[in-house]
Amino acid sequence: MDPGAPDSGIPFDATTITALVDELRRLDGRLRVFGAALHRYQFAAPLPEADLVAFESQHDVSLPNDYRYFISHIGNGGAGPNYGVKPLEHATRACDPSQPFPSTGNLFENPIGTFDYCNIPGAIWLSDNGCGTTDNLIVNGAAYGCVWTVLDERDYCCATTFAEWYTRWVMSGINTIRREPLIRRIRKGMTLDAVRELLGTELVAHDPRRTLGEDYWLAFPDCNAYFKFSRTDRVLEIDHKSHIISPR
Repeated sequence: MDPGAPDSGIPFDATTITALVDELRRLDGRLRVFGAALHRYQFAAPLPEADLVAFESQHDVSLPNDYRYFISHIGNGGAGPNYGVKPLEHATRACDPSQPFPSTGNLFENPIGTFDYCNIPGAIWLSDNGCGTTDNLIVNGAAYGCVWTVLDERDYCCATTFAEWYTRWVMSGINTIRREPLIRRIRKGMTLDAVRELLGTELVAHDPRRTLGEDYWLAFPDCNAYFKFSRTDRVLEIDHKSHIISPR
């Protein structure tokens, strides 16, 4: 069964996903990826079909195919974004899947409407992100199938499918570790153009660059470092992180 692939074009099947997680485990021997020290890249046993059917019947929902496939063919929790994917038996913590999720929006766009953050409607709990933040899969409502990051009325859509959410995590971890030698080639005084030749022209979604004419910070995708540039676009500081955060 292949429930569909995310925009990356990577097939979302057990063979591909477990191979990618194995590769990330091999690269991340010191467990530097955020949350890896907890799940250690291990999967729980897959969930029997009867348990899935019982959950759907109890809450009057149909789980998205990609998530359903993951917990029934790959693992009912374990290795994944943040502190790992939660098992289905924990999915209704602070959630009420039977009621429609009231918010809609595009990627990284704030929601429309508010709700009880102790009983999130239309969602199931995917992962604990720390600091009171969770990622939740929408299983009821107009945003069905999307993954939302939820934190005190500052929630937003972080992925359009579970497969996208999961695959982006594993590929970002792999790519970030593989790109670290490029960071070590960057020196103070280098121009922004020279840095972009090494790391690419794309910047992170939430570019922290300040008003033109001041010193400013930039970050690049799949790169666990931040770079401070002068008003003349030359590197002033390099903040190379020892840890690797989940993609945002």
